[in-house]
Amino acid sequence: MEQATLDAKKANQVKGEFLAAMSHEIRTPLNSVIGLYFLLMRTKLDSDQKGHLQQIYASSQSLCHIIDDILDFSKVEAGTLKFKLADFSLSVLTQQLQRTFRTEIANKNVSFKVDIDQKIPAQLTGFELRLAQVLNNLLSNAIKFSAENGTVELHISMQSTSKVESMLLFEVIDNGIGVLEKDINKLFKPFSQLNNELSRSYTGTGLGLSIAQNLVKVMGGEIRCKSIINKGSTFSFSIPLSRPQLNSTYHIRQNKELSYLPIIAMTAHVSQDDYDKSLDAGMSDHITKPLEPDLLLATLKKWS
Repeated sequence: MEQATLDAKKANQVKGEFLAAMSHEIRTPLNSVIGLYFLLMRTKLDSDQKGHLQQIYASSQSLCHIIDDILDFSKVEAGTLKFKLADFSLSVLTQQLQRTFRTEIANKNVSFKVDIDQKIPAQLTGFELRLAQVLNNLLSNAIKFSAENGTVELHISMQSTSKVESMLLFEVIDNGIGVLEKDINKLFKPFSQLNNELSRSYTGTGLGLSIAQNLVKVMGGEIRCKSIINKGSTFSFSIPLSRPQLNSTYHIRQNKELSYLPIIAMTAHVSQDDYDKSLDAGMSDHITKPLEPDLLLATLKKWS
């Protein structure tokens, strides 16, 4: 049994190394193709030539996405995909997503709307890179399967909140081709596409949703789908995200040796609610910016 486990790990490692090498070999000429696209777009071209070049660029990007999906799926299988906690802003993240899909949105003349609940803290702590990857996948599918002049919406709302974290609901809504209820579970299976006609019409590996589901599970949630044929789909998931300052305090307070360590919040959040949250999270005091030297010294003396 132990030998079989070692053999499986070795096989996964060899597969991962092979895929990484192949990725490098494919990306090098792809880089040249994409570079030539940008150079040629700066020359005098008629509308047909521009159209052909845009198709070349779109195909190059599609191939890059396929390579990324295959590599990520291999890492998910091997359990080697890295998750790194980071402080981030949902507002900045969604702006980046809007920039990422600017071309696809323009090409299909799709309206892209983002709605973020005002109750959500400006700064959060979580797996920002993986959250962005999941949203990229869901939005890419929503745009891909939307009708011309359709609408794609990203809604982010607060479901619940505690001293140290908030449970957020993410919803990606489109008015595209939809999926039969009996086929929804197939969407999350690796290399799965619902029929050959779709495979020909819409490029992809059938890995994106499988990878996204695995990422969301690691982050503490699960992707759900509601869909009506020819009316559209809603993909949603809920995950916990913590507030940076409060999350750090909570973990410090869990250490008995540090339980009496004075911790003072220094922040631009000035409301009574912010003050109460700091104390509830285990902080000793709360002072606001801009700092007054006398108040700072008095507060430090109070807790020294």
